[in-house]
Amino acid sequence: MRPLLRTSLFLAALTLSLAPGALAQGAPEPEEDGPGVRFNGYGRSLVQQTGLGGTISDTDTLSVESLSDGEFLLDLAVNAQPNDVTEVQGVIRVRNEFGGFFGSGVTVEVRELWARGIIADVLRYRVGDMDVALTPYTLYLPEADGVINTPALFRPLREVIYYDEFYTGFNERRLQGGKLDFGLQFEQGIEAAEVRAFVARLRATDFFEVPTRFIGGGRVGATSARFGPYDSQAKLGVNLVYTWDDLGSGEANTGIRNSVVSFDGDVTVLDRDAFDLHLIGEGGFSSVERAMDMDDPEEARRSRLSKTTQRSPRTPTRSSRSDCLAHSKAPTSACRRCSSTSGRSSTAARRRASASTTRGPRAFTTASAPAATSRCCAMSRCPASSTPRCRLSPSTPRTP
Repeated sequence: MRPLLRTSLFLAALTLSLAPGALAQGAPEPEEDGPGVRFNGYGRSLVQQTGLGGTISDTDTLSVESLSDGEFLLDLAVNAQPNDVTEVQGVIRVRNEFGGFFGSGVTVEVRELWARGIIADVLRYRVGDMDVALTPYTLYLPEADGVINTPALFRPLREVIYYDEFYTGFNERRLQGGKLDFGLQFEQGIEAAEVRAFVARLRATDFFEVPTRFIGGGRVGATSARFGPYDSQAKLGVNLVYTWDDLGSGEANTGIRNSVVSFDGDVTVLDRDAFDLHLIGEGGFSSVERAMDMDDPEEARRSRLSKTTQRSPRTPTRSSRSDCLAHSKAPTSACRRCSSTSGRSSTAARRRASASTTRGPRAFTTASAPAATSRCCAMSRCPASSTPRCRLSPSTPRTP
């Protein structure tokens, strides 16, 4: 029986190196550093053919049994170094899909753009596209799980994926932003120390409900000098990564605040030419909280209402009413009647009002008593809280 799906893959990779030893992605080799302008490039051609067969396809007249597609891709890089401490590079990608008609399938985009240099022979910087890696607990790009003993047949395609996704092999993540770093050397005790800091944008806003998300942080590390009879050495470091949403971008009024702090160490217990023994570890803590933009009037009102609801119940109990009445600022006779009239329904009040209306001159006094009681109870406050606790509003019966 013929297989249901038969796929054949043909991959041809062509590397165009106009400058020896240089590729389009990344920086030039150290021996090529120096003032000047250089061009380099990388190109590949990918052709894929898929065939569909079997008993099902014999009766299927709508599906395509054979399909061929592919692309040709060229990355052209321009690297310029105006002086010994400044370097700028840009990579332009030209992609052509097979089957396009008179250039209809051609796309041109900027794949990489960055600038780097050294300030006063002390501080090193880079802006634009950059690769950053700290520790596995903070900022790290782990290796692919389960990819071991891969056949050599799949190696060319895996290299294509690594190239397109900026996998450098050093557990670095490709970000867009800026970073600074510098190092110090000592004569005794501490051999060297390093300080690194960065800030980048993880996500752009859609100007509606998705805010811009940033990430920033750094690392401070130190390496001790060799000590002991076994050439032991200790490397310690502190890492900080903070992620936040810019609520000023777009119309979003909620975001996150995420901070991660970790401490890592690598202690070389024994160092020999044939083998070495290390103690490696990392520990830390993190916190996540939700931020709200209180400049939004509607969101601020909802926040105040939720806090008021959590602090005190909306309907006070009978005991809390009596306490409020006991500490009322206007202890009139009508207020003393609040506790007795508060438990009665408005229907009973209407009945008493209608009954008193038929008695003539006393109709006005009886009908106005509930209104006076409601005003007094609305003004009563408990000494432990400035919020009115007794909010009784019995219906005032209509009088002729």
